[in-house]
Amino acid sequence: NIVAFRIAGHHSLRIETSFEEKGADYETFLRLQGGRPSTLALSGMFGGLTHYDFSFEGKRYTIDCLGLKFFLFRRQYFYREGGVAIGPAEGDRVIDAGACLGDSAIVFGKAVGPTGKVFAFDPVSDHLEILRHNVEQNGDCDIVAFPFGLSDKDVDGPPIRVGNYSPGFHAGDAHVPVCALDGLALKGAVPKFEFIKMDIE
Repeated sequence: NIVAFRIAGHHSLRIETSFEEKGADYETFLRLQGGRPSTLALSGMFGGLTHYDFSFEGKRYTIDCLGLKFFLFRRQYFYREGGVAIGPAEGDRVIDAGACLGDSAIVFGKAVGPTGKVFAFDPVSDHLEILRHNVEQNGDCDIVAFPFGLSDKDVDGPPIRVGNYSPGFHAGDAHVPVCALDGLALKGAVPKFEFIKMDIE
């Protein structure tokens, strides 16, 4: 399955996981999350966005996205097992590379609290518009959006426009603006960080 996944990609083959998207806990989460169609016009490969406004584990989430089940119910990016915990914690500074719609950035922002900070990177202007909209809806999060991706080198240029949200976007011949993280650290733009999430091309 892994070889087929690598060849065909994530749109063609799903790898089985231990996550159960059924049962009382899952149904309770879906009811809690709720949602209604977003007023934002942007659509994409998974259809229109949904506007969510709900509280989960003492934190309020107001966001336009595709849903937060992966981040909150499945606890993606929050690993706990056998006394080992890996994930953003209160007061941490987080690198969110491939922020896309800002859903992960908001979840990280809630996790690190008012003393933490999230540095969110995305080179697609369509994504950045939604990301900034979602940051405005969550004033208790300290999130800085950077209009470029992360790479091992710097490529200057404006964010590219693809006309929709596209987590696995294709840039074609366009120059995608990217920057090296170590250079940003040396300039003081990202002075310190404890957790890095990279979901990038």
